[in-house]
Amino acid sequence: MLVYYAWALMTVPFALYPGGAFAAATTPVFAQIALVLATAVVTPTRRNLQMLQRAWAHGTATHITLMLVEGSSRRGRVFTQTGYDPNDYAAIAAMVFPLCLGLFQREKGAWKWIALVSAAILAVGVVKTASRRPDRDSGRRARIRPRE
Repeated sequence: MLVYYAWALMTVPFALYPGGAFAAATTPVFAQIALVLATAVVTPTRRNLQMLQRAWAHGTATHITLMLVEGSSRRGRVFTQTGYDPNDYAAIAAMVFPLCLGLFQREKGAWKWIALVSAAILAVGVVKTASRRPDRDSGRRARIRPRE
């Protein structure tokens, strides 16, 4: 993973938009390294893995909530200044959504309902990013044209 980030930083000067390339290469680094290290360092007991799952699921739901609150909407899509594209947010939410449902099935008490709320936030986040939706400005439906 560190080799990948080193390679990404070395290629920044050759990018079409170096500022955007630097932001895209450095913004998610700390969160990803923390996630990988936490998973690698923690003793794999049921309780520890449940705590990691809670942190990842509810942390992502919190991040998506901030995107919805602080983001700006352009052409029906929510954007933010955090370095992520709306498609990235939708992909992250879609990957973490099953973790929230798994927590909802296993948890008891308040944690069970927090997991359900987190899953709902992630679902709303995917809808608000409008990921993979045809552009509204075109005035017509997107058509798939066969190759010739």
